[in-house]
Amino acid sequence: MGVVICDSKTWPDAYRTFVRTGQTTSCDDIYLAYRGLHSMAVRVKAAAETTKKVIVWLLTRDEVERVLYPALPDDPSYRIWKRDFKGATSLFAVVFKENYAGKLAPMIDALQIFGRGYSWGGFESLLIQGYGTRSCKPMPFERMVRIAIGLESADDLIEDLRQAFEKLH
Repeated sequence: MGVVICDSKTWPDAYRTFVRTGQTTSCDDIYLAYRGLHSMAVRVKAAAETTKKVIVWLLTRDEVERVLYPALPDDPSYRIWKRDFKGATSLFAVVFKENYAGKLAPMIDALQIFGRGYSWGGFESLLIQGYGTRSCKPMPFERMVRIAIGLESADDLIEDLRQAFEKLH
């Protein structure tokens, strides 16, 4: 869900577009989102702690070139993150070494705990191969995955990644 803020001049056009394209939120969805807000702080904190453990493990792997996560001191966005934020969430990207370009599908298919990351923000861990857009900076999308850590055990997630990484070789 999100919010669109308009002035009185742009609101009629925006409203017509939302109604015509079905880009509205149902009462039930609003209720579920509101209900989830009550435990959000606890869930975000737990996922962030697990994320740190998973990232530490990923950084030990020979297959991994780098992890893109603003809370890491060597991340290009770290200075801005440190200035503007008190904590980090559980969404990050992993860039594999160049020799894995275009070869991530068997690894992704082997995952047993991670679901496909088509919709972030739930309680489950998700992963999807990165895909670029014209507006993005040049990135090695053919060898990158995006990961959102959920509420599963860090040890279980690391084991799932470990067994999936075996499919890269």
